[in-house]
Amino acid sequence: MCSNRHLFASRVATGMSKAVRAAIFKRVQLFSLHEFDAVSTASLITRTTNDTAQIQGVMVMFLNWLITAPITLIVGIILALNQDVGLSWVLVAIMPILIGTIFFLLIKAVPLFTIMQDKDR
Repeated sequence: MCSNRHLFASRVATGMSKAVRAAIFKRVQLFSLHEFDAVSTASLITRTTNDTAQIQGVMVMFLNWLITAPITLIVGIILALNQDVGLSWVLVAIMPILIGTIFFLLIKAVPLFTIMQDKDR
């Protein structure tokens, strides 16, 4: 059965995907005949569908992570404090390093993802 956080993430991502598709549709309506000749209709439909689906999938993953990660962090620290207060400070000290590493990897991964998307076209 689907949990509430999955349902919430899916609804938000679906709404965002709907807005993106509407914006793309409005933009495509402004294309000239020359632009339609440069990009075939089939390619335009495929790109729109695939890109929107990928954005929606990433959004669902991100929202699920955004909801569960802080809760897991807080509960983990509470459980560590219950076990051994002195040793749990090591966990608290390492958390900023771990969070910094995650953000660093995200900063490096996003441009690589963009390059991969451009190569698929």
